Amino acid sequence: MSLRLEDLSSQIQEYKEDILQKSDGRFSTIDPVRWFLRKLVHLREKSLSSNFVIIITDDDLKNLRPDVADKGLEQLLHRLKFKNTFVVKNDLCIHSEEHKLYTDSVAARLDCKAKSINNKWVFLLSKAGWGIWNNQIEDSNTTFLADSDIKLYEKKRDISDIEEVMKEYQEHLKHHKNVIAFFVDKFSVQRLNHGKRKHIKNILKNKPENDLRNNLLDFLASKIDRGFNMSKENELDSERRMDINTEDNDGNYYFFEVKWLGRCVNHDGTKINSGFGESSIKQGYNQAMKYIQELMASNKTVKMGGLIIFDAREKKKDFSKYFNDRYLDPGLMKFKPLFAKWDQLHIDNVTPK
Repeated sequence: MSLRLEDLSSQIQEYKEDILQKSDGRFSTIDPVRWFLRKLVHLREKSLSSNFVIIITDDDLKNLRPDVADKGLEQLLHRLKFKNTFVVKNDLCIHSEEHKLYTDSVAARLDCKAKSINNKWVFLLSKAGWGIWNNQIEDSNTTFLADSDIKLYEKKRDISDIEEVMKEYQEHLKHHKNVIAFFVDKFSVQRLNHGKRKHIKNILKNKPENDLRNNLLDFLASKIDRGFNMSKENELDSERRMDINTEDNDGNYYFFEVKWLGRCVNHDGTKINSGFGESSIKQGYNQAMKYIQELMASNKTVKMGGLIIFDAREKKKDFSKYFNDRYLDPGLMKFKPLFAKWDQLHIDNVTPK
């Protein structure tokens, strides 16, 4: 069967608004989607279920009558005590049901998107909001569609709590399982030490600053409700990259410069390098202060410039003397109130007994 051009044009004009809304992902403005969504939001408020999914064909949704829907919703409310995913017909009679748990919101989105093929409508209702899919196009009003993400987000803190979070990180590093990935294994260390009996514990992998920075970044991201960056700050005159930086809701700037003390292997793992000593602390102190200065000069409001020092030396020695004012450039003294340091991040490759 062929379709004349004028007939096609006529049909496009007839369904123009519906096509535009679907292509733009604005399903929540389409009737009867909007009406049905309101019903499901109300059902979510009445139910004890944390989230649920309803799947219905386009034809069944269009033919759904309000009087029949109310009766079907009562049945769904009862079944939500046992299941959370339902395929329903035009009277909301349950065609099939299952209980499905999503590991995270990404998994929820992928599953709902896959279920929405062949013009099916998929509605997911969660504590945080809703998501709608049709023919693999999404409309949603929330990022969080899985319980695990919602619970994790609710536990997260504001960036202003950074002092408490860093205390937790300090404790985190005391557990061997959390730091073992930083170090070369003991058999490689013995080989590099030419089989000498003297045991060397703390030999970091090559370029340990990358592993240390990434580990800290992951920890902060899991504890604080803020996105963290590791990109070059182009507004700095120095054109150097700050290790970790973020902003609060008011646009105030936080950054963290990462340094380490100890020894590491060279690039091909054939030699133990001397690594960084205490002189790097003085350099890091001035570097952090200069970042504050340059950010302020570029009209950024700096809330905190932090220096974070991982100490992987086998014999830990106090190095607080290097934060003495005599090691700081005189022109940077006025930025000291914005400076913070965490210099007790001890890491050791010691297997617990």
